[in-house]
Amino acid sequence: MPRHRTLLAVLGCLVLLAGCGGGPAGDTTTAPTDAGETDVASTTGTTARTTAAPTTVGTPATRTAVPTLDRSTEVADPPDPRAVATNFEPNRSLDTIYRRVEGLRGLTARERVNVSVHGIDIVNPETNERMEVGDPFDYPDDAAGMDESQTQALQLYSAEPVPLRGFAAAGMARATTVNVANESEYERIADDSFEILLVHEFAHTLQEQHGLNDRTRTRVTETTDADLAGMMLSEGDATLTAYQYWRAYDAGGENPLALRNTTTERGAWTHGFYDKTRYYGALYLQAVPDDRRNAHVVRPPDTTAEVMHPNTTWDLPGPSVDAPAPTGWTVQSENRVGELTIRYALRTNGLSYSRAAAASTGWWNDSMRAFSRPDGMATSWSTRWVSEADAREFANAWRAVLENRDATRDDGVFRVPGTEYTPELSYVVVRDGPVVHVATASTTADARAIAAATGAWNRSQTDAAVAGSAEAASRTDAVDDRGTEHAAAAGQRHHGASPVRGDTDWDGIPDAVERAPVTGHHPWVLLPELDPTEKDVVVDVVYATSVADDQRLHDGELASLRSTWAGFPVDNPGTTSGVDLHVRTHETTALDGEFGPDFAREDVDAFYERRYGQPPGDGVVNLVVVSAFDAGSAGVVAFGSRGGNVAVVRASEARPIVVTHELMHLVLGPIHGERDCDLADDSGHTCGGYLAPGGQAEPHLTELLTRALNRPWSGTNATAVDERTAVAHRQSPVVSA
Repeated sequence: MPRHRTLLAVLGCLVLLAGCGGGPAGDTTTAPTDAGETDVASTTGTTARTTAAPTTVGTPATRTAVPTLDRSTEVADPPDPRAVATNFEPNRSLDTIYRRVEGLRGLTARERVNVSVHGIDIVNPETNERMEVGDPFDYPDDAAGMDESQTQALQLYSAEPVPLRGFAAAGMARATTVNVANESEYERIADDSFEILLVHEFAHTLQEQHGLNDRTRTRVTETTDADLAGMMLSEGDATLTAYQYWRAYDAGGENPLALRNTTTERGAWTHGFYDKTRYYGALYLQAVPDDRRNAHVVRPPDTTAEVMHPNTTWDLPGPSVDAPAPTGWTVQSENRVGELTIRYALRTNGLSYSRAAAASTGWWNDSMRAFSRPDGMATSWSTRWVSEADAREFANAWRAVLENRDATRDDGVFRVPGTEYTPELSYVVVRDGPVVHVATASTTADARAIAAATGAWNRSQTDAAVAGSAEAASRTDAVDDRGTEHAAAAGQRHHGASPVRGDTDWDGIPDAVERAPVTGHHPWVLLPELDPTEKDVVVDVVYATSVADDQRLHDGELASLRSTWAGFPVDNPGTTSGVDLHVRTHETTALDGEFGPDFAREDVDAFYERRYGQPPGDGVVNLVVVSAFDAGSAGVVAFGSRGGNVAVVRASEARPIVVTHELMHLVLGPIHGERDCDLADDSGHTCGGYLAPGGQAEPHLTELLTRALNRPWSGTNATAVDERTAVAHRQSPVVSA
């Protein structure tokens, strides 16, 4: 059963800051050499140690079928100035910084960029209490489409609260807007400089204006590996630009590339994991000629191995490999995790960089299946390697991981003991030529059943003795990889590799997002735990600070809202019925004042985009703003958008039935079907029930509305902001839900 997590809601926008640990020992950002590496201690107190470096990887300059750019990057009439501040007085010329970025990237702005700043306010949505960097926090363990079963199998999962180390509102970029934390707030929690933050975001605006990440945003990926590969070049491009700027213009702070080269403590493993995508992507592009860089960003490789080893002599990914499944077992998810994830798992579990790099190199393909089992988790993971020697090296490295986790071995099964923060798990490692099968389960019987399904397991099977299993690097402290490898990572709505195709429960939220609860372009927006087999609705109710306490939804009303949606007769593909409504409440000063008939559309849309990193209509989170407004009629209760993400409710009318009415507009979009009343041309309302027009809403479902709740919901709808509808109520009383 998934554990309960404390999540952070950040007023503004969320991003996982990279490099919040210690600074680099020096400028050590070239590709690895035979000169060796030094693991430098981070500020968390990690002991420094020296290890050998792996063989230098190749250069992408000769990558097979290097893409060409099919568009012009010429700009006839660039804006002047390039960038302007909208709500602050910068200490340096934004226009100068932007033009420097243009020079480093060989691209010119097509449109002016407006830059705004915001303060950082980190709150726990369950308690509404402020959190500070350093406070204990249990980081989510879902990442890039891997659910908790998969991260448990990879020995990445941890429920241990660790010091909050940089979940904060830092930066967000779109084609013509950049929103960043103010300078003093940012430099309080980050090791690179505010100027470098601006450079990184300006590089993203150039990507947007020239369409360099269009393919990455729109392509449908089905695996963690493919999704990360696409992200590596878009984020690596911005990271490399920041590093080049840092070297050329003495921008202050620490080396922004080396800061992305840290394997973090297990409790915050996602922090370093996403940093690695930026680091390897930057190294890849560092070897690309300037006139080919844009083409590589537009058409990234399909595997992380191609980014990490661009001159491999074998095609990637290689022949498919099927993870075995015992007869009659139900497959819950499927995925390909890829080389980057494998290497990071090895590093997180105490293997030196040199051994982890050697053991992960030679990856050709993999397949991981998670099963629904009555006694806990179970996964079947099969990896294909270029040679039997590579497979043997990985199998021995994985056994070393298990021994580093104090595993005992009995009759061919490794049993990793549970702790207060990690589950007890059984493993069987089977090598069959160039394929390695890893069976993982909560019970020994299930692990053996998976291993038996490989057809290659015997209980005495082993490769050569595990060498170096005594290399017990700390299992909890951060490990610094500076000089050898090194989020504010992009998190589109469709970001995250989906082990299950599409949207299983038809709630408009891709399965990938529901398994990896993060969304947003450049900031990260943390989501509650979602279920890809049960319809979910996520809503943030945001009060203007001017709203009185008695005009806010109290705990009983919030509970009533959740109960109402849970009771809707919605058939889900999983084991439950109804809709899981996730309501979070916040307060903001950004939307104080009165809204007019168009409910200050630009202000609210801009607020949504700053907060979630996407324009309304493209997001996962629905926003209900509660504030005073003057629509020219005291009878108007709320404004909403069909199939969009934003509604505004008059403070004096913030009741559960009004919120439900507006949420149905946002979630369901147009309601199609015959009506037996005078609403034949009104696709936004029904003849009665929750979606009755004109303030006539009543707390029940019509047949038409029930059908709408059970059909596929609208998902992203970029044009929804043009479909605003006003909901006015009658003078007669309205029944409250």
